[in-house]
Amino acid sequence: MAECHPVGFQWVMEARARGAQLIHVDPRFTRTSALADLHVPLRAGTDIAFLGGIINHVLRNEKYFREYVVAYTNAPVILTGDFADTEDLDGVFSGFDREKRHYDFHTWQYEGLEVQSASGERDQEYEDRASTQQAARGEAHGSGGAALAAGNPEKDETLQHPRCVFQVLKRHYARYTPEMVEQVCGVPQDTFGKVCQLLTENSGRERTSAFVYSVGWTQHTVGVQYIRTASVLQLLLGNIGRPGGGILALRGHASIQGSTDIPTLFNLLPGYLPMPHAHSNEDLDTYVTAEARLYRIRRLAGQDQALWTGHDIADFTADKSPRYRPPDDATGAEALSGTDPFVMQADGKGWLFVPAGLVDGPLPTHYEPQDSPFPNLLYAQQRNPVRQVDVFKHPDNRLQPSGDEPGSRVFPYVATTYRLTEHHTAGGMSRWLPYLAELQPEFFCEVSPRLAAERGLEHLGWATIVTARSVVEARVLVTERMKPLTVHGRRLEQVGLPYHWGPNGYSTGDSANELTSVSLDPNVHIQEVKAFACDIRPGRRPRGPDRAALVRDYQRRAGITEQTGTEP
Repeated sequence: MAECHPVGFQWVMEARARGAQLIHVDPRFTRTSALADLHVPLRAGTDIAFLGGIINHVLRNEKYFREYVVAYTNAPVILTGDFADTEDLDGVFSGFDREKRHYDFHTWQYEGLEVQSASGERDQEYEDRASTQQAARGEAHGSGGAALAAGNPEKDETLQHPRCVFQVLKRHYARYTPEMVEQVCGVPQDTFGKVCQLLTENSGRERTSAFVYSVGWTQHTVGVQYIRTASVLQLLLGNIGRPGGGILALRGHASIQGSTDIPTLFNLLPGYLPMPHAHSNEDLDTYVTAEARLYRIRRLAGQDQALWTGHDIADFTADKSPRYRPPDDATGAEALSGTDPFVMQADGKGWLFVPAGLVDGPLPTHYEPQDSPFPNLLYAQQRNPVRQVDVFKHPDNRLQPSGDEPGSRVFPYVATTYRLTEHHTAGGMSRWLPYLAELQPEFFCEVSPRLAAERGLEHLGWATIVTARSVVEARVLVTERMKPLTVHGRRLEQVGLPYHWGPNGYSTGDSANELTSVSLDPNVHIQEVKAFACDIRPGRRPRGPDRAALVRDYQRRAGITEQTGTEP
């Protein structure tokens, strides 16, 4: 945050001056780490395993905020008997169609009630219109609550029923032990235990903790589920919807959020209203009526009620009593009781379990990145089974073997990309400014002293970084900031690559993103550039035809074909 959001970070420092403790989880030691109370290096691409381990700690040691969980989440809701978890199917959920690489969400439903999604694949409610799911309809989400079928879900507020969300959650994360976190993430058990202690001691009835993340959590084939894991943890601890809590998404130097406000996105209108759908919104009146009825539309203050005081606009009806219970035929906001605070969900509850809306599962699950030097220790399913890897088949988008597959050791290191304070996005503007180019004059790679010695890399010399897609060169920065980790019982070295360079400007260099594959999160279609496997060698990269020849040689050595890495 100090690196990428220096203005906002001043308030973190203000909180720390008042006694707040700062934990920084990042593969690299950064400017944030230098000011944190605890830096936790981990293997890039394993955050779900790390957060899942904390969830298991919270559940196993009863550190959750029970009254909050029972009253304000869907923990008591009982699921249908048709649901099967990754624990039952060794890494996939019920409803998985391996041939189509798609989940049917209907087995994820509540007993006694069908829920449609407030976001995500809203077209799932139209079973006979599956073809529209391939036209980015997974992003056609709005800002209001989801549709509810008639009826009431069955609940067990003692949280003991074996099919209630709470018990399903406990079973799902039972294997995410401190030992497993150490093996998968490379985080020692004593360090992991300290994180659990600090977080749980600062959460509950009297205190709250906040999570802050940026694209380090989003640019993965399971990016949406990264944030979902944080949501599950924060809901269990009572840290959502309370002062000082929450999950704060930071957008880097360029405001991605602004594209939803202008709007420049093809699938959203301002205010997160979904674009009209050809089948369900055949004219303006139908669209307005449907959206008003369904919507994670509120009357403005002064129109119908004398609605509200203060500077904020409430998401709930201002005169609704906590004792209010909706009539059976109520819809939209009026269908929520006076104690259902999560007004953007159909049932007004925080969703520990997502019965509809996510295309890759109702509970976050650890899968290895598209390119990984390690097998998945948690499940037989290596990668996100519904990740999108068939969209951009191209000779320059070859995928690499992973885990124990033959050829995976050709790319033995893990690389991650990141921002620098001094440059802006890909550097197209900042590399033309002399004083910024002077501050960060060349594309570089960060490596540990052990990796430098192992591969013959010299500080400030040149290194060549290779994947199955391309080869780039960078200046070598040998630094203790890159800590070797013990993962799966063997030493892992990671390579840090800022992504701000290109061929133009005062400061020029190769582009780190040329090394990455186009493998996408199936919910929001963002590419995985925060965790991929690579090789690194001393010296400058080849030029001309020899550059492509080097990449082909690596492909040959790794046994890479057009089909490598594409299996569900």
